[in-house]
Amino acid sequence: MNIGLRLLATLYAVLLRAYQSTFRSQFGDEMQQVFNEALEEAARQGWRHTLLVFWREVHDLPANLARESRDWPVSTEGEYFQDSFNSPLADQLPGSWRSALLAGAPHLLYALGLFLPAMTAEFANPLVYWLADSRAFWLLVFAALLLAWKRHWPRWSHSWLGYALVFILHQVNALFPAGPLALLILVAWLALIVITLLWLARRDWLGGLLAALPITPMWVWWVSLEGARGGAAENILYISIGLLVALAVIAIVRVGRWQTAVWLILAVILAAGLPLSYNASFFNNQPVSYRQEPEGWNLVLGVVGNYAAMLVFTAPLWLLALWRQVRQWKAPI
Repeated sequence: MNIGLRLLATLYAVLLRAYQSTFRSQFGDEMQQVFNEALEEAARQGWRHTLLVFWREVHDLPANLARESRDWPVSTEGEYFQDSFNSPLADQLPGSWRSALLAGAPHLLYALGLFLPAMTAEFANPLVYWLADSRAFWLLVFAALLLAWKRHWPRWSHSWLGYALVFILHQVNALFPAGPLALLILVAWLALIVITLLWLARRDWLGGLLAALPITPMWVWWVSLEGARGGAAENILYISIGLLVALAVIAIVRVGRWQTAVWLILAVILAAGLPLSYNASFFNNQPVSYRQEPEGWNLVLGVVGNYAAMLVFTAPLWLLALWRQVRQWKAPI
């Protein structure tokens, strides 16, 4: 097996880590062997067939994870709520498709609300433009939060709650663009994030993670693109990324496992961070004749920065999980 096939086999081994440990211990080696044999067979027909084999596995991963979680349940509902109080990283029962779609929808709608108006400005019908505007999205956010409040904050609502925090930040930037008061309000906003994430994580750690995604990576990526907005390529790029994040959230809710959530988020940041870093470095406000291709290290540093932002904003969740785990270790048996 050459170095290219070994790399794809290693990536597949990483994908297998998203499955439950009990499932991996029984089927992991067999799945890896079957995949390696499929790679070697496809390599005889050329690299195109090899990449198609790998893409097939990546494409089928969310459905396979949902099926695996359904057929290999980790606990009953009552056991989960007891375990989640002591260990916030406990696995959960898979969410319904309705809950998953509601949780993933705001990420795509946010991207459409920000970037679709620039692509639909030529329409004469003002209703078409207004429906594509971000104001319609914010109204939908508050309507969803009102429904979630009446239903005692189900998990799908946590994504919408995260966008409510983003809305507050949008207003702060608009009303207080600079100065000491703007800094003070920003500190208060960060404190509100910490309080909100801890409140959610005490009830549902995975839900707290879903509430952080609207801030990072979605809002952080929007900031990186703000100076380059206006071109069709940039608009399509961010809308595509919103769809990618939405699909990842749907898979997270359907599977209900924090390990799967972490792996999918890391993969999304890597897959979207590279083109975003390239876009921010190359498609700037300079004349075309002065633009230079960004160096590879700049792209890598952009992705590393995205990972760092994710770690900073989700720090309250990890600190809570660590504190709960330490208490569990110290508890008498």
